[in-house]
Amino acid sequence: MSASIWNPSDPTRTDQTIEYVNDAFAPSQWFTVDGSLRNGAISVVATRVGGFGAYGLTLTEYLIDTELPTGQIDVGSTEWVISTNLAGGFVYGSWSAARTPNSEIPGQIWSSGGVIGKEINFGNSFVELGLLTDISATRFTAGLILAPDIPPAQDGVTTTTYAGSFALVFAPSIHGHKTWVGTLQRQNTIMPGGHSNLYHGGSSAPNEPLSYLTADGFWTRGINFSGATFSSQAILLGTSHSISWGGASMNGTTTTFGVTTGGTGLGALYGNSFAQLCIGWASSGAAPQIGFYGTTPIVKQTGVAVSAAGVHAALVNLGLISA
Repeated sequence: MSASIWNPSDPTRTDQTIEYVNDAFAPSQWFTVDGSLRNGAISVVATRVGGFGAYGLTLTEYLIDTELPTGQIDVGSTEWVISTNLAGGFVYGSWSAARTPNSEIPGQIWSSGGVIGKEINFGNSFVELGLLTDISATRFTAGLILAPDIPPAQDGVTTTTYAGSFALVFAPSIHGHKTWVGTLQRQNTIMPGGHSNLYHGGSSAPNEPLSYLTADGFWTRGINFSGATFSSQAILLGTSHSISWGGASMNGTTTTFGVTTGGTGLGALYGNSFAQLCIGWASSGAAPQIGFYGTTPIVKQTGVAVSAAGVHAALVNLGLISA
């Protein structure tokens, strides 16, 4: 391998151009670039004309054949960017892109195939470990780990830190392009008995996040299970959990189930094809109250005279018949 290095005579410039020529290259050869750059970067521009697919411009294979001590790490490649003076710009630890052929440019054809921005291959070649609910097990594999590492921010510290730390962000394109699907787990990618998504909340009440899921903006549907098949519950809530919307909520215990409207203790049940009250209920101390067809809920009718007039009055009070 040979290289030609160009150093400008102008002392204000720090450019260096290293050009490789097509000489014989042995895998055992090494080339190291070490130094500082001012107003520039290490740039490699290559164009392949014809030929067959290859692994890429740079191929790195890293074989680890020694035992790794506990607490130590081995890294195939490292990208580390540190900014000490940031005033409005953005610093990216890594940036990659892949694009399809352009149908507006003559000669570029996309008849089949796909373009993938980045693929991370991972797997466990030792033994199938089964269902794990955390990575704290003795052995595990993970396709991607996003670990907060932003000193000096700490949990609970808000006076000297800035809000706005996101683990994963789908950002809009500066050109206005949008994606059809935000995330996709293809069929048969989850082991039988596994989980499509598994989230752990806080380990204690002081560490509890605000919500499991928050959705803003306009949507056509909230959750669509129309194409799913469930062998068990579609939605499973624990004892005393509730589903709330607006001022109403559905609450359940091990023995009862009810719908309440706000904190007044007044319950209401509506049909899905009409907007009028079907059944309402409330409480008067320990005595339950109920009413039908919009009638104000009342306690159980007792002492009703065994007569047509008595039964008629009781049914009217409940709202089951008209007066």
